Amino acid sequence: MSNEFQEWAVSFSGCDGGDIGSKEHPSIWVCGIEWGGGNTPDDIRDAMKYPENVPPRGYRDLEEQLGYRFNQWAFKLLAAINGQRVEDYGAFAEQAKPFVEGSRGYFKMNLFPIAFKKTDHNLFSGEFSSVTGFASKNDYIQFCKEYRFPQIRSWAQTYVPDLVICTGKGCKDYFSSAFGVTSTFNLEKMQDRPDHINWAVNSWGSLIVVLPFFGNGQFSNEGAQIVGERIADLRKRRV
Repeated sequence: MSNEFQEWAVSFSGCDGGDIGSKEHPSIWVCGIEWGGGNTPDDIRDAMKYPENVPPRGYRDLEEQLGYRFNQWAFKLLAAINGQRVEDYGAFAEQAKPFVEGSRGYFKMNLFPIAFKKTDHNLFSGEFSSVTGFASKNDYIQFCKEYRFPQIRSWAQTYVPDLVICTGKGCKDYFSSAFGVTSTFNLEKMQDRPDHINWAVNSWGSLIVVLPFFGNGQFSNEGAQIVGERIADLRKRRV
């Protein structure tokens, strides 16, 4: 592994950004697993020249986000958390402008810095190994667990988000490690729907919620409304 890759991989690479917040003015963070679309080895080689040493400022405007299914569901859930109907997510997004440069209260990020088109570990062979210095994707994941996740924990301790919404229930243990959860997650099944949630309060008082991935059809408008309202309740009570 090159020093350049290590420096880049533990920076804010993989983050869309927005307002990361502070202890005095905490934000809501939305954390995915990794960017979609897929980086090429050349993309990584170029990105490594410019580590993201400060939180990215976010999207240029709202319209840039609305074409992404993931972001649409994020807006629906955030609307419900904010006391609005998920069907009105467009109006909520216009008002709050989540993750947009210059807006307040929302920050978007990912556990891992590299975007892969698929989760197939065979995609890591060849040039990806050459660029990163890892023989396999398992080695890359292990590196992130040992070096990137502690860096994410330091962000969580420094900026103390009010709420972290994590998407991808199969990565619950990764989210737990990255966000400083030291207790067992509470599991709640929402009216026997697949829209269940795992939640815990981390070492610094942030509410950490792990949900199914937004883009795989496990959420409906009704489910997002129920889950969002329950998260809003948990934020108030910090049970």
